[in-house]
Amino acid sequence: MAKRALLCGCNYPGSSHALNGCVNDVNAMYSMLTTHFGFAPENITKLIDTDPSGEQPTGANIKRHLTELVAASQPGDVLFFHYSGHGTQVPSDHEEADAKDEALCPTDMNTITDDDLRTICVNLADGVKLTVVADCCHSGTLLDQPEVQISGPKSVKLTVVADCCHSGTLLDQPEVQISGPKSDDPAAPPQLVDTFTAAAGGADNRDVGCRALPVDSFVAALGEKLGVAVAPNQDVGCRALPVDSLLAALGEKLGVTVAPNQARAAMVAAFGSDASAKLGPLIQKFQGALDAAGGAEALAAQCREQLGPLIQKFQGALDAAGGAEALAAQATAKLDELVPGAGGALGGLLGGVLGGGGGGSSSGSRGIGSSLFSLALEMLGSADVAQQLPPAGAKPSPDAQLPPGRGLLITGCQAEETSADACPSGDASQAFGALTNALTTTVNQFKQAYPDQNISARTLVAHIRESLNAARFAQNPCLECDAANADAPFVLGA
Repeated sequence: MAKRALLCGCNYPGSSHALNGCVNDVNAMYSMLTTHFGFAPENITKLIDTDPSGEQPTGANIKRHLTELVAASQPGDVLFFHYSGHGTQVPSDHEEADAKDEALCPTDMNTITDDDLRTICVNLADGVKLTVVADCCHSGTLLDQPEVQISGPKSVKLTVVADCCHSGTLLDQPEVQISGPKSDDPAAPPQLVDTFTAAAGGADNRDVGCRALPVDSFVAALGEKLGVAVAPNQDVGCRALPVDSLLAALGEKLGVTVAPNQARAAMVAAFGSDASAKLGPLIQKFQGALDAAGGAEALAAQCREQLGPLIQKFQGALDAAGGAEALAAQATAKLDELVPGAGGALGGLLGGVLGGGGGGSSSGSRGIGSSLFSLALEMLGSADVAQQLPPAGAKPSPDAQLPPGRGLLITGCQAEETSADACPSGDASQAFGALTNALTTTVNQFKQAYPDQNISARTLVAHIRESLNAARFAQNPCLECDAANADAPFVLGA
C-alpha cells in the first residue's frame, strides 16, 4: 500500500490579492501527514509560490500532478490532496444570469472547477482512498459528492444576555423585535426609574462608566498574551478572490479589458487547452480555429494584416486632429451644431473611447493576447458552443457524479461563504488558514492524547466547527462523502 500526497499553497506574492497563511498551511499539513499518518517525505509533492526556483502551483501543474497521483495508484493506496489559497466564483456568460462556477484560484488564475476535479478523480481505481481538504472560499461541493454529512451553519439553541457595549447583532439574528432609541413613553412605569435612582444614591447625576473597550486596548491585551506587538488590521484576511480581481488578472495576461460576461472566453484565450474542463466545447472549437490559422502567432499576424489599413487610417485621423483629446473635442463641437447640448453629454464617453477606455476587445494592444481573446469571444458567441457549453453554476446529473465511497472532501466553508486567512499575532510569517489550523491542531491534540487511536472524519469536522465557532469565525466547514467514509478514520485508508 502506497501513501501519496499533493499539497498546494498559493500566497500570490507581490499581487494585490496576496495572502499570508497558505504556504504555512502546506507546511503544517506536511508535518501532520509525516508525523501521524505514515506518509514518507519522498511521496509528498509540495507546490508553493513563494519559492521562485520551485515548481509553481499553476492550474496546469496542479491538475497534472493530481492526474499523475490518480493514474499511479493501485487498489489499497491512500491519496491526499490539500489546497490552500483563494477560491472564486466565475460569472456567467449571460449578463442577466446570477449563477456562478465555484473554483480554486491557482497562482496563475487558471481556475480549477468541480468538473476538473471530477474528471480526474473519476479514474480512481476501486479500493483507492482519496481525501481532499480545500481551505479556500466557495469550496463547498467541489467534488459534487452525492451525499453531504455535515453542512449548514454552526448553530446552537441558546439564550444570551449581553450587558456590554456594541452588543447589538452579536448573534446575527434574522429578525429584531425591539430596537432603536428609547423614546420617551408616558406609559412607562415611573417606579422603575425611581428604583434605579434610589440604587444610585438618590441622585440623577450618577457617575456612569463605559463598557466599550477601545480597539487599541483590545489589541494591546492580545499582544500581552502572545508576547508580540499586534497590529489592529492584521488579524483576519479573506480567501475569496473578488471577480474584479480575477478579471483584472486575466486582462493583464491578455492585454485587454475583460467584462464579467467575458471571463470564460478570457480563460480559454489565456490558457488554451489547459483551461478548465468545464469549458470543453469552447476549448475544442478554439483550438481547432487556432490550429487552422497555424498557431497563435500566425493568428495575430492575420489580425494585424486585416486591421492594418483601419489602424493606419485611425492613427492618421488622430495625428491630423492633434491627438485623441483634440479629435474628441472636434467631434463634440460638431455634434453640438447638429443637436444642441448633445455634444457635452456624449463628449466624455467619446473621449474615453478614443483614449483607449473602451471595454472588451477594443482596449489594449492588438497583440497575440488580444487576438486570442477576440477569437475566443467569437467562439463563445457561436450557436454550437452555446448549445454544448454548460451554463455557469450547472451541476452534474446523478449518473455523472463520483460513485459513492470514491472520496472524501472537507471544505473550509459552504459554497456561498468565505474562509479566513488568519494572522492573530500580527506577524505575517505566522499566518494560517482557519480551517487548516483547526484541523491540524485537532489531529495533533487527539494523537497526543490517544496515540494508538484514529479520529473519524465526522468527529474531526465536528471539532473543527466547534473550534471555529469558539474563535468567532463565521465560516462553516462541511464534510462531503458517504456515511461509511464519514465514520472511517481520517485520512481515508491510512
